[in-house]
Amino acid sequence: MTSAKLHVTVVSAKDLRAADRGGKSDPYICVTVGPGGHETPYYTHKTRTIKKTLSPEFNESFDYMLDPKQRRGVLSIEVFDEDKYSTDESLGKVEIPMHTIQPLEQYDVWHALVADDDEHASEDLGEVHLSYKLEPKLPPALLQIEIRRAKDLIAADSGGTS
Repeated sequence: MTSAKLHVTVVSAKDLRAADRGGKSDPYICVTVGPGGHETPYYTHKTRTIKKTLSPEFNESFDYMLDPKQRRGVLSIEVFDEDKYSTDESLGKVEIPMHTIQPLEQYDVWHALVADDDEHASEDLGEVHLSYKLEPKLPPALLQIEIRRAKDLIAADSGGTS
């Protein structure tokens, strides 16, 4: 297994759970590439927050250079509701095992969000729209050229030769 570049675009989300008064949320998304579980992630990025909506449009892209060990990890997408005066609340997440992402295949998929806790496990938590592609990083190629002979060259020297 070689190194690769993972290109992820968080396109949008829809039908999110209302976490704020007024029936809306202030969603943002954390994109994490890591070993999974509660282990320290290799990479984490956060989208901007979209205020007062249940169907945010993000259109934000992230690139990750992955070594062979990291390619055995998990791509995790978690939607949060931003709260100014308390801890941000998870609205649901998606975990995609890296081994299920086929190299050079372009994915453009809606993923159903699942609860990170038992409190919302039975609820419909909405969906997140992702686009992603894994591109193998090929080693540099070496082109060797061997010149064996030349014939019928133009006489460029004063003696009729070159």
